[in-house]
Amino acid sequence: KKKYYINNYVATKNLVDICLNNRINKFIFSSTSAVYGNSEFKLKENDIKVPISVYGKTKLKAEK
Repeated sequence: KKKYYINNYVATKNLVDICLNNRINKFIFSSTSAVYGNSEFKLKENDIKVPISVYGKTKLKAEK
């Protein structure tokens, strides 16, 4: 759990902080479909996010 939290949330927060401090206001952030849980259907970015794993939960926290 701690590994995912550090790699996914803390590292993303550090990246955003560095971007803000250096006036970088645009970049492409690619996350994971793990934030949507299990789905048999094609997903859209605005679909409800219901992660079922610690990995997916930390990626969703990073997105927020």
